[in-house]
Amino acid sequence: MEPKRRGRPPQVDAEEVARTAVRMFVDRGFDDVTMDDVAREMGVNRRTLFRYFPSKNELVWGGSAEALERVHRGLRDVTPERDPFRAAQDAYVRSLVFPEEALEVTRQRLVLIASSEALSAFGVAHREKIRQAIATFLVDRGGFEGNSLEVTMRSAALVDGGHAAMLWWARFGEGPPAALVEKALGLQGEVRAL
Repeated sequence: MEPKRRGRPPQVDAEEVARTAVRMFVDRGFDDVTMDDVAREMGVNRRTLFRYFPSKNELVWGGSAEALERVHRGLRDVTPERDPFRAAQDAYVRSLVFPEEALEVTRQRLVLIASSEALSAFGVAHREKIRQAIATFLVDRGGFEGNSLEVTMRSAALVDGGHAAMLWWARFGEGPPAALVEKALGLQGEVRAL
């Protein structure tokens, strides 16, 4: 039996772990790759991996807390005279601006999410946090009732419409996704008019 290691656990680049895991999921299938496989590939023990990513789903949805923070930051920066609905849309779209080097892994993550019911279902709670942040902003800045139908529908249409546009971008789009999402959100008004 090996003696227990003492000292600091190995330093892990969480983004590199997630990128590696996504590549493994794309190559071999999400259901066919275990957390042990990812840990082995990264040269870390299972316990270390679970400290950074409590589940396989987190490896794909990693960065969702940062996305929520980008939405909050965008909403905090809104000047009082702006239309609250347009400001919320702009903040949401700006949260979808990714560095060039992150576009391919973002695309791969979204393709995995679209192809897996478990991954898709896991993301519902994440999207709900963003929707709630937008709804709270609309109530605070727009003077709407917290449970109004308008706030509920507008915040849901923004987040769910944006998510649908991101999934479309992952399969068919080119260039950065934020511009496409902004265009898609503008199309919602045209669809309502039909």
